Amino acid sequence: MTIPLRAALIAALLSAATPAAALAVTRPQVRILGFTTYTRIGIPQVQAKPGRTIRECFTRGDGEREISVVYSGRGIGKGTKVGVAFWGPPGNGWAPDAEPTIPEVMRSAFRWPVPAGRSKTLAWGYLFASGPFGPARIDGSWTAEVVVAGRVLVRKSVTVACDS
Repeated sequence: MTIPLRAALIAALLSAATPAAALAVTRPQVRILGFTTYTRIGIPQVQAKPGRTIRECFTRGDGEREISVVYSGRGIGKGTKVGVAFWGPPGNGWAPDAEPTIPEVMRSAFRWPVPAGRSKTLAWGYLFASGPFGPARIDGSWTAEVVVAGRVLVRKSVTVACDS
């Protein structure tokens, strides 16, 4: 057997043994699963899907309120910088009320905790302290976006109408 023929045979065997999907470069996949006012303990629970309305806000025993975005990612390399931007209506306490720039989001980014082949579901949001007149008001339109390695991959919104 000649060397070019042997090389062609080896290449054919390797390509048959390795599926094309395994050779392809994985593209990060990020989905915003929904939004919640539940306390972030354990696995995040979605209260409303994107584009819907949250009509019942959960208030902690001490009067604090929380709003979070629940998202999942797959195909993101371990250690890749991932940032979440989450902003709401004006007058919602100390949460931003305008879309932050990508450099602002990346300043608070974290390193993705799992290898690219695994999926991970996380929640990110704000906790509002109770004021002298009761729980913080968080009504209005809230928008979240997930930025991976400096690129916005997904953006979704929810409406909160629990104090109306």
